[in-house]
Amino acid sequence: EQQLRQFGKFLDSHSHLLLSLDGDHSAPERGGTFTKCHTTIDYKYRGNCENISLFQLVESDNKVLNKNIIVFAFLSDEIEYLRKEAERLQLNLLYYDEDVAEGKSDTTPASNVINEKVSTVLEYLCNTRQFLERCNDVLELTVKQFSAFFDDNKCLGNADNSTCFHAISDKMCDLFVSIYIFDEIFGGLRLRQFWNPYKKQMTTVCVNGDQFRDYTDVDLNGLKQMIGDLDVLFQGRLVESALERCVRVKGMVPSKALGHFATQMQAYIKRTLGGVMKYPQDISELGNCQEILRVSVMCIFYHAFFGNLDQKCFKNLLEISNKFCGITLISNIVWCPEVFIRRHAATLLKGHERFVSDANKVRQIFLATKTANLPKEVNSFAFRTLSWTLQMMAEQKMAKSEVKIDQIRVRASLFTTGVKLAGQMSHLIKCVTNLHVIVQQPMQKHTLMNVCKLLELLISIPEVFQHFRTFIVESVNSIIQHFAYQAIYLVNAAKKTLSRDNYNERILDSLAALQIAERCFYGPATRTRINIARIALCVFESNATSLNVEYVEKLMKILERLSLIVDLQDTLNRVCDTSFLFWHQSLFRSYLKQYFDQGIDHQRILATFAGINKCAEGIGECKMVKFTCQEQFIEGVMKTMSREVIMRLCGQIETSLRLDFHSNLQVDAVNPFVRGSMLVNSSALLAVEPIRVADRYVSLRRSVEAYLSNMFYNLTTISLHDWRTYGEMRRLAGLKMNLVTVADHLPTQIIEQGCDVLDIMRNIHVFVAQYVYNLNNQVFIERTSANKHLNTINIRHIANSLRTHGIGVVNTTVNFTYQFLKRKIYVLSQFLYDERIKSRLVKDQKWFRDNRERLGQMYAYERADAFNKGIRKLGITDAGESYLDTFRLLVSHIGNAMGYVRMMRSGCIHTCSMASAFLPSAEERGSLTLSELATNEGLSSATCTSAANLQGDIEHLWRQWSEGTEYFRLLVDTLAPFLRDAKNVHLKTFYIIVPPLTINFIEHILSMKDRMGKKNRQDALFTDDGFVMGLAYILKLLDQIDDFNSLHWFRAVKVKYAADREKIAQQRKEMGTVDDVKLQQTLALTERRIQTFQQEFDLLYYNLSSAKIFFSN
Repeated sequence: EQQLRQFGKFLDSHSHLLLSLDGDHSAPERGGTFTKCHTTIDYKYRGNCENISLFQLVESDNKVLNKNIIVFAFLSDEIEYLRKEAERLQLNLLYYDEDVAEGKSDTTPASNVINEKVSTVLEYLCNTRQFLERCNDVLELTVKQFSAFFDDNKCLGNADNSTCFHAISDKMCDLFVSIYIFDEIFGGLRLRQFWNPYKKQMTTVCVNGDQFRDYTDVDLNGLKQMIGDLDVLFQGRLVESALERCVRVKGMVPSKALGHFATQMQAYIKRTLGGVMKYPQDISELGNCQEILRVSVMCIFYHAFFGNLDQKCFKNLLEISNKFCGITLISNIVWCPEVFIRRHAATLLKGHERFVSDANKVRQIFLATKTANLPKEVNSFAFRTLSWTLQMMAEQKMAKSEVKIDQIRVRASLFTTGVKLAGQMSHLIKCVTNLHVIVQQPMQKHTLMNVCKLLELLISIPEVFQHFRTFIVESVNSIIQHFAYQAIYLVNAAKKTLSRDNYNERILDSLAALQIAERCFYGPATRTRINIARIALCVFESNATSLNVEYVEKLMKILERLSLIVDLQDTLNRVCDTSFLFWHQSLFRSYLKQYFDQGIDHQRILATFAGINKCAEGIGECKMVKFTCQEQFIEGVMKTMSREVIMRLCGQIETSLRLDFHSNLQVDAVNPFVRGSMLVNSSALLAVEPIRVADRYVSLRRSVEAYLSNMFYNLTTISLHDWRTYGEMRRLAGLKMNLVTVADHLPTQIIEQGCDVLDIMRNIHVFVAQYVYNLNNQVFIERTSANKHLNTINIRHIANSLRTHGIGVVNTTVNFTYQFLKRKIYVLSQFLYDERIKSRLVKDQKWFRDNRERLGQMYAYERADAFNKGIRKLGITDAGESYLDTFRLLVSHIGNAMGYVRMMRSGCIHTCSMASAFLPSAEERGSLTLSELATNEGLSSATCTSAANLQGDIEHLWRQWSEGTEYFRLLVDTLAPFLRDAKNVHLKTFYIIVPPLTINFIEHILSMKDRMGKKNRQDALFTDDGFVMGLAYILKLLDQIDDFNSLHWFRAVKVKYAADREKIAQQRKEMGTVDDVKLQQTLALTERRIQTFQQEFDLLYYNLSSAKIFFSN
């Protein structure tokens, strides 16, 4: 007793733990239940999990009956397996066909395209062909077993009575339907356009086998036979071939057995037709559609096998076909009975030709009726679904440990009702959507909204099952046991009625059948046991009297309910599968567009995305053929979602923030309690958890935050004077909608902003031509301007611009400058490669080497001046400039670019120094770091990590301030190896052209300075240090600084001008006391000119010496 109490306490604690876990997982999430990631119910119960053979299940004293039931049970299981395998093959083929459609073109496909398309699917086609052969073998075997059964002289029971083995007939019809689906798929396959050319190519290969020495005749014959076998798939005769195989058995069957067989098939047809005629209009996919297809297929089989069919049955079949249009076979394949009958039983249509001609009209009328009644049906389904959900909630609250029989029945009814509701809605959605495609009629907006609402209701049913999964799992076993008990009770009652009669062969067969059924009910409820029980009850039904028919009907109903409960999870997944909407993707796009246009509740759009996930999962399960339509489908959904949901939501929120910021400008009064009809609830959408789209997750909140962050940054960058506007909008977004945007960290624009570094960088070729550089003050001055002032750029301007864009732009600027320098140096190389320039430079170089000792190691000023003047003989430009003037401008442009790089580095250091102005120096902070100080204070690990990160940022600032980056060295080291290569020997004489180039520069700068004091100051300058920067940079690139120093050029200039001054002094001395005023003025002007040139040369020497320091090692 103590152990039992402890065990009871353990069970109670375990039950409380499970309830708490269930509460954690099933708690309502923010944004709705449709964003949860789960599978429906999933109580791990499968109807095929029993490992037992048929021989152990089927045991009775009647050995003959045992053998027959075992055979038909095996055939039933085999057909069910083939049907499921057929569905997998069909879906693979349909998805692959969508890939073919994506690559389809209007022109005739090339041979390589044909080979690629067909070879990709060739193995799959062979497998499909073998599978269809297997189906034909099973159908032929089934017909043979039926014939053998009726051929037995000691037939079980009364063969003239009701239907025998109608469960096997159902399976056989299902297999025929699967074969017909293959016919329909191959008939409309886009792969057909590639198959015929491919077949011709392979036929040509087989005929011209002599040209292919690598392949034997056996290989080519095998290829030819394979192509012939596969060609059968595209001829639309698969059902006809299956019927021919079955009819072939007819010749082996005796006439008496054939008569019994015909009687049983006709009884099956009449019985099924009688049940189908009673169906209401709102049929379900759960079994109604299958029954309609079965009776149609069985009528055609009966006509093909026996050669005739009762006209009354055929008329009833036509009435059913007109009454129930739009039955979906699979995905987007719709059942067209007139096509099926005309193709396989054309003789039956004599006198009923209007059935074929009016078929499309009948479908149009049916679709119009369905569309007109759709709002009422949607409201009815919504009411029924809500009522069913409330009943489930009420029943769950009443759940107790001790369950009564009435509660079990109510729960079984509730579970069955939910699945039936899903089946009816699934059929209605497929019927309406596919019929619009068949009759080629566009779907109206109101129809679209109703279909989408039905889709939402359909998706909500598995969500309800998921919400009550614990309740369902606890109830399923009790329901199965209750149904098994009812079945056993009825079997025993039927046995008692048989035991009252005199025992004969018929009663013994019935008792044996009931014994087998009872044995199946005593075990676990598996599909195999249920199937055997049905077959056994069919035997009992064929021998039953009028008193026992009632037991058979009740047992069949119980088996139907038991089968539904056993396969509850698989059945619910099948009827709630929305993967067929993959072929109706425009429905998603249109509905998402209507979401914002009509202000639909956000919960409904979440249900729509659940349906989209079903489509993606359906494609993912089919991988027998390689196709890419899954990625294309997901990308299409993501683009539609981004365009119709995310971007429109972002635009609405942005507009709302702008209106809130400028609310003082609104004249009309705004009612805060009235929301515009065209606006959706932004807060509700932002509260939604990340939405799963196939294998991706989309967060509406994160998308809006990223959009606003990007928008605020870009617009603030474009117009920095509006920084306050976007800052207020950022704060409004955080306060109203709890949106966390990324701070742009852009400084407010100041008056002393100057030109933007990005504009200079993008147009550096224009900048170096329009600005001149001052080396000492490190400032750029505009050459000329239409205004009354000239723009200048100094370090403060660069620093302010760097504060706006960040220090990272410096590296990009240097990269742009490098690209510019490459182009300019190429032009320099072309100038020096010119034969007229190169020959003169080589001549001067050779002359200097030969006369170096005589000249005192100094390059002759006269020779350089002669080069400067003589080059004008080669030609001048339209502006009156010589080639040397153009070359001087080129060197100045290169120097201006280098000066801009220097200024960028100085601005970077200035920015870093300003940023670290309030940070302690190395001497003040000591050896301890922030992380060490935080650790010593015993702070948390997160705080210590943050301190370490801050320390790293501070040290980075110090390094930037103290060291910087040697950009000049980078620009030299990158280009120097190429320019110093032996291939560029023409650059070796560059230092020879420097003396005449300096003379040209001095003349140019003096003429520009002279204009400063004149009224016309066009092109007036007082500095142009870009020339010396460029000269120093080029000399360093070419490694000719020492060569240029060997010319002692500036000393030669001093010597020359000293000699000129001595000549003037000599002339004055010779004049003596002669009073020649004009000569005195001439000598004074000459002396002043010599002094001016000497000063400019000295200034050039000082600046060049300073520039060389930047490139010193």
